[in-house]
Amino acid sequence: MTNIRIAYPHEFDRIAALYDEMIADMAHSAFDPHWNRDEHPGDDFLKSALDQGQIIVCEHDGEFAGALVLNREGADGYEGTPWNVSAADGEASIIHVLCTLPRLQGNGLARALLRGALDIARNRGDRCVRLDVLPDNLPAQKLYESEGFVRIRETVLHYPDGSFDSILYECPLE
Repeated sequence: MTNIRIAYPHEFDRIAALYDEMIADMAHSAFDPHWNRDEHPGDDFLKSALDQGQIIVCEHDGEFAGALVLNREGADGYEGTPWNVSAADGEASIIHVLCTLPRLQGNGLARALLRGALDIARNRGDRCVRLDVLPDNLPAQKLYESEGFVRIRETVLHYPDGSFDSILYECPLE
């Protein structure tokens, strides 16, 4: 059974373990996200997001199988983007660090997690959800596009652990 929900503040250790496992399993694979837990997604980022109710988790058969952060803060490089949806501050959510455990892939967990995030954003009145993805992550791009995300542009984004070529996507919620 799969359950999508906002994480509870006391679940930090489970969330950190999920990201640690995913990063270790994906390192040097064809779809390495180039994340480094010391910097991105670091403990401070995850704890802050958890305290603010911004982490959404996917539970599958009683264990954390995926997670993401849904907030309103785009990486350096989001500004100046010609978005399709005109959204004022507080009307657009941004998905960060979406992950699922590689050993559980093929169960539709990333799709369920993404749909859950879109539902949460829609229920709080957002006009759209935005995200970025590495250009070589074709499975993620295919997933996002199949769920209504539109490719907006390619750009360079600046994160704490470096600058990366990225593709920006947007999903209208209206």
